[in-house]
Amino acid sequence: AAGATEAEALIFATSDTGSVSCYAVKPHPAGLSLVEEWATQGVHRGLPGTSVCALVPSPEGLVASAGEDGRVVLLSAVSGQEMRAIRAEEDSINAIACDALHTLASAGHAVLLWDTRDPRDGPAARLG
Repeated sequence: AAGATEAEALIFATSDTGSVSCYAVKPHPAGLSLVEEWATQGVHRGLPGTSVCALVPSPEGLVASAGEDGRVVLLSAVSGQEMRAIRAEEDSINAIACDALHTLASAGHAVLLWDTRDPRDGPAARLG
């Protein structure tokens, strides 16, 4: 993220309001401290209480988020700016994972595989 150095770790957090935040873990005399780098509101839309899945950083410097609104959202890890939103074939996504290359896997009623380099608005493969 913007102020993070190589020695710092980044923590990405989501809330049931659809917001996404990035925190840098910084050394502090009393241990460690969290410093908010950025926060984005309304990434996922839905009824109050709509949950969003944990975020997964990708090798392209993007952070992927998925939610019950059925969208996979790619955000800049540096700024939190929404770079792309992909509509899943399902109404809800309950989990998301990323490999070391360019592949995201989302799970709802089926597992969908996504290539983050592919400009099409759909999964590259469907399992189940």
